[in-house]
This record gives sequence, C-alpha cells and structure tokens, in this order.
Amino acid sequence: MKTKSKNLFLKIYIPFVIVTIIALVVLQILGSKSRIGYLTDFNLNIERTLELNNLMNVNESFTIDGKLDEENIKNYLLTNENITNYIYHFRIRYYDKTFRNNDIYGVYVDLYNLPDYMENAEMEENGSPYGNFISDKKEIEEEKIYNINYTLRIKIGLILKLYLIPIGIYLFILLVKYHDETNLYLKSFSNLRYIKVLKYILFISYIIYILIGIIHHEPWRDEGQAWLIARDLSFLDIFLNTGWEGHPFLFHFIIKPFTFLPFYPTLHIINAIFVVIAVYILLFKNILNNFLFNAVLILNSMLMYEYPIVARNYGLAFILFVYIMYIYKYRYIKTTNYIIALGLLMNTTVIGSSIGFIESAFFLWRIFASASGNFLRKKIKDLIILWAFLLIILFQLLLMIYRRSGYLAKLNINSDKDFYIFALLVILFFTIIFLVAIILKLNKNIKLFRLNYFVQFLIKIILIYFFIFSIKHFYGLSNRHTFLFVIYSIFTLYIYINKNNYLHLFILNLSFLIILILYPFGFNAYIDDIKNNFSGCKDAAKYIKDNGFDNKDKYIIIAKNQIYLSGSILPYFNEKIIYDTGIDEYISFIDYSKVYKDYNTNFITNLGNKEIISIDDTVDGVKLIYLTNFKGSWEKINFYIVTNN
Repeated sequence: MKTKSKNLFLKIYIPFVIVTIIALVVLQILGSKSRIGYLTDFNLNIERTLELNNLMNVNESFTIDGKLDEENIKNYLLTNENITNYIYHFRIRYYDKTFRNNDIYGVYVDLYNLPDYMENAEMEENGSPYGNFISDKKEIEEEKIYNINYTLRIKIGLILKLYLIPIGIYLFILLVKYHDETNLYLKSFSNLRYIKVLKYILFISYIIYILIGIIHHEPWRDEGQAWLIARDLSFLDIFLNTGWEGHPFLFHFIIKPFTFLPFYPTLHIINAIFVVIAVYILLFKNILNNFLFNAVLILNSMLMYEYPIVARNYGLAFILFVYIMYIYKYRYIKTTNYIIALGLLMNTTVIGSSIGFIESAFFLWRIFASASGNFLRKKIKDLIILWAFLLIILFQLLLMIYRRSGYLAKLNINSDKDFYIFALLVILFFTIIFLVAIILKLNKNIKLFRLNYFVQFLIKIILIYFFIFSIKHFYGLSNRHTFLFVIYSIFTLYIYINKNNYLHLFILNLSFLIILILYPFGFNAYIDDIKNNFSGCKDAAKYIKDNGFDNKDKYIIIAKNQIYLSGSILPYFNEKIIYDTGIDEYISFIDYSKVYKDYNTNFITNLGNKEIISIDDTVDGVKLIYLTNFKGSWEKINFYIVTNN
C-alpha cells in the first residue's frame, strides 16, 4: 500500500514540478525580451497638477452640485500664469499583438531618452501600462512618442489566484497523507549521482558566465563611488563618513588594500569571488536540502546579474548571509564563527544590518532565558564580540540618521561635535545596560521567559516587515535590496517548520515559485552589458585624456547633473579632476571635505582664465558649445566646452 501511495504521489508531484518550471521559465524568457512600443493618450492629470502646485483648495470653486467641472478647471490650469509645471497622464501601446500587457503579463517600460519636456516620467505600479510625467508645456503636441522599449513580467496576482493556491492546496493534502514516503524520497533524491553531476555542471557554467560578464562590464556611478571612497579616504574617514554613503563601511574596508591596482580587474573580481563562493555553499553544502530550490535561487536575475556583475556591497552581504544559513543549526556550538559572520553582515548593507539585528536579538534572548548562568559563562567571549558589533552598527545607523535626515536636529544636534557627544552617550548608555544584565544573570537575578517556535517565527516575520517598511520610508528599496529579505523570510519559515518535516517539500516548492515570480529569469541586462558600454564613461575618460583636458593647469572640468556621472569617470584618473556642482549630501563621489553647493554662474565663471569643460546638458547662464556625445546602454554623457567669456 505504501509503495502504491508513494508511486501515486510521485506520478502527480514530479510532472507538476517539471511542468511548472518549464511553463514559468518559458513564459518569463519570452516576456523578458525587449520589444518596441510607443507612448500615447496624453491627458492632463488635473488632480495631481493641482496637488503639485498646492492648489487643491480650488476644487471647491469648480464643483457644481457635487460634481467637478473638469473642463473649466482645466482651462483655469492652462491659463494661470503662476502655474509652470503640469502632470500629464499617458499609456504605452504596442506593435506586438501577443506580447503586451494582459492577464498574464505586466509591462515594464524603459523611460530613458524621452524628450526633454518629459521630466520625472514614471509608470504606475505592478506592471501597469499607465504612467505620468511632469512638463512645463501647457499642451502636448505629439500624439505619439515612438521607439519605447519595454519588457514583460508574469503577474503575481493571477498566478496566485488561478494556479498556485489550488495546486498548492492539493499538494499540501498529498504531502500530509504521504509525508513518510515523501521524506524518504527527498533524502534519496539529493544523493542521486546525476544530481551531483548537475551541480558541478551548473557551478562550472556559472563561473564561466560570471567571468564573461565581468570582463565586459563597465563600472557605473555606484561602483565608481565605492572605489573612490576606498581609494581616496583613510580607514578612519571611511568609517566616520558612513552617513553620506548610506551603507556601512565593511565593503570599502575590504577593497581599500587593492585600490593601488588597476581599476577594472580588481573591484569586480573581488565582488565576483564573494558571490561564486556563496553559490558553491548553496549547491554543495545542502542548505535547505533541496537542489531544486537552490538552483532556482542561483538562476534568478539577482544572482545572474545584479550581485555578481554590478560590483557593490550586495555580493559581500550575500556570502555572509549564506554562510550564516549554513552554520545556523550549529550556532550555539560554533558560536564564535556565527557571531563574527553576524557582526560582519551587519556592517555590509542596511538590509544586512536589519537581519543581523533580528538574529542578534534572538541569540541574546536565548542566553538570558536559560535556567542558569553557566551557558552565559561559556559564551561570555562571544557575547562581548556580538555587543561590540552591535555598538559599531548603532554608531553607523545614528550617523546615517544624522547625515541623511533632520531628525536629530530636533534634539539640537546641529554639528559634528554635538553628534559625537550624543553618539558617545547613547553607546555608553547601552553598554551599561549590557553590563548590568550580565551581572544580574551571573548572579541568577534575571531570567527571561522562553519563546516557543510559533511565537519566535511570528516575531521574526513582524520584525522583517517592520524593517522593510522603515527602510523603504527612510532609505528606499529596490529589488536588489529586498532579495535578501525574501530569502531570509523563506529561511525563517523553513527553520520553524523543522518539527513538521512533511511540510518541507511543500514550503520549498512554493518558495521557489515565489522567487521565480519576484526575481524571474532575465538576461537582458547581462546581454546589453556585454554588447554595449554600460554608461560610456570609459570612452569619456579616454576622450578627456586624448584631448589633454585632464591638464589641470589649462582646463577645469565641471559636472552639474542629477545622475552623478562624475563618479563613473573619476576612477580612470589618479586625481580629482572633476568638480561636481550637482553633488548633494547623499552622494560621495568627490572629497567629503569639499562639497560644492554653489549652483550659480559665478562658480563657473570666476575660475580664472582656464577653459572649462562641462559634462552636462546645461549650466546656469552659460551658453554651451556642443563637442561630442557618449551613449552607453543605460546612461548618456554630453560633453560641452565653454570659456569664462
């Protein structure tokens, strides 16, 4: 009977998995191909234009019998001389009759290289074909904007409603009924010879894939920023200026010793090594004991491009997180390794800080909830190390709040001196609490209550989403940020169903479907990166050198833009030859000690008799003479030359 049950389950389960993977991969690959459409249906967005110009109160004057007179209010907006900016609504339409926004796909539009009058263009959320932009034009004369690239992604809601939920419930019933056979099958499946061969093929192919990518990749502004911070600042300055950067210091500390080497082969090799090691651990150390899940985790857009090719601190955060997953069940045995990995993770990114804080809190709670102080005595060294890491990241977070917001100004903290005194007092306060708690615990005067598995799981999930929304509000989140949060949530769920082994297969297969949907297979960015210059900055740097514009005695190079391309060009020069007047307190391409905030013409024209090279479309009050243009796959650089005359 058991054999028949097992065969029945396998006959249903294996085809389900295979068909699901093939269908999702094929749909996503077909959708991820770049296609051409056009923007049309331009209409004035009355409500948002009123809101933009702080005129929401005029609605009452144009409301008749409870209805808004849109025609008259539109005339009011277009004839009011005090209104200089309007918000227009638009939508994308398609030449392709099949691959467009529909019940299966959401559309994601490339809004680069739009006409100059279309500012801050953005699409509505969740793959909507509709969008908005700001313009100083009273009317949009064009009926269509042609040659707009777009890609498609599978809609999450539809799959959940029509596919995952009913199939998932059915699988759940099967797993509960035949869980003994399922667990036996899983254990034998991971040890099959052809699975081991597949792992090696996948790993070797991945290394070759990444090597090709980093050889062709041209660093862009964020990567240039990381390199310049490490190259031009001392270790102390890097640590003390975390607030401007927006991430902790660890990545910059690691790459600083290598900054005497050529720019290209170092930063990206270091970053790729981090990710490749993490992929090796995922494949060969049986994290979560599911090859299918690990393979899907590796073959998604984050680990196929964003983390290994774009050299920022996300690859470092990922390897530390994977290592923590690997040793997690031994965290109270290999405690020192676990604590150090946790502390380092906290100092990689704000997401790493969030995950590290959650795990640190539960680790400390477990120790102070033990029946006696013996466990504490054994782990006192590890507790001191962990607390030191927590104090370091506390200082870093306080520094980010101080640099990037006005919150501390409410406490009359308006200078660096005030901040350092405040930070020292906060650190001293928490250190005293920590020491008092240890003394009380050693004398058996304190014991926290134990948390059962369900309560631990619930608190962790709440904390994860608390940090997600907090970071989104304060810092901003993109897919590359949320990726670690998603994996951490899945990992947390997996840990706390450990007592119910028959749920493992269901949870993991549901998880790989979620990852496929949230972070689908997509090679467009990778292919574009190989075919084209990423930003054109290498050619721009060559142009500067070939024309002798890097001669500081004869020329001054000015960058005044909002996309901070100076950070992509500067790493090709040993000196700071570019002055960036568009720099603000969140960006750190230029020397921290010399942030230019003078946006007027005098800054440009009062620099002596040197000729000025400008890397920008406009400079206030100065007529620019067009020289040349460099266009990469993502960004564009215009070069102009002016004199102080």
